[in-house]
Amino acid sequence: MREGSKLATLFTANLIREAVLTPNPAAERGDFQACLHVIDSMIREVSPLVPKLVRKLWHDLREDKYSVEEADRIADNDLELNEMYVKVFAEWVVLNASPTTRRAHRLAFVQQMQTQGILGDDVISTAFYRVNLQMAIGSFYKFPPQTPPAELFRVIDAYASLLVSVIEFNGDAEGSTQPRILYLSKLLSLILLVFMDMHEELAEQFQQRPFFRLFSVLLTYLLRDNEELFSSMEFEILAVFGEAFTVLQPNYFQSFTFSWWALVSHQCFMPRLLLLPNRQV
Repeated sequence: MREGSKLATLFTANLIREAVLTPNPAAERGDFQACLHVIDSMIREVSPLVPKLVRKLWHDLREDKYSVEEADRIADNDLELNEMYVKVFAEWVVLNASPTTRRAHRLAFVQQMQTQGILGDDVISTAFYRVNLQMAIGSFYKFPPQTPPAELFRVIDAYASLLVSVIEFNGDAEGSTQPRILYLSKLLSLILLVFMDMHEELAEQFQQRPFFRLFSVLLTYLLRDNEELFSSMEFEILAVFGEAFTVLQPNYFQSFTFSWWALVSHQCFMPRLLLLPNRQV
């Protein structure tokens, strides 16, 4: 923390909140005296640069407004739901990694998620996607740099595969492509929101590779590996990704510059845009 590591600071802030600011605390504030001293110095000296999560912890510790029973119940319910969401996604990761898994198995899994109510409600589905996206991106940070790509990006690739299967599942019985495009747009908007949150929170510790991998694999799964399924909506898919890449341009996110250039020149994006008939670009 003294060396300015935001990852260490965020981890410590979450640890203090879970250990101290709960109905049954596992520790006392004095147990974190050295850490709190560093946070106090950060708040006093460079407050605008301190992550919002850390500033919120400091405010709650000083004002002692956290221990409200209703808020605790809500937090406990959210925690239980998040654990359930992560468990469902963990089952998907295992299914996706199996060499015997076929398209029918994936769609059956998505159908089960629909039956369980995970996909039927916008609030619940958004929470499911957000929690597991954060977990998938976070998995990248747990591995050393020399980790083979297949293992390094295994969870991120599984997340992209799930999104593609859900988009396929949301097809219109009459053959209309509109429901799938709307769902893709919703998912990319959520990814952008999580990207911006992590970009702000992690600052110089932000890594562009996991998000590049996610966007790249999504393009590949949609327009190459499932070309027959999604070819009728190729222009619409490219347009939605084009809007997302406009948001991610280097003018706004300089630390994503190299990945942005690689994405806009991706073999499943720019060449396909240039080959569209009737100058649709």
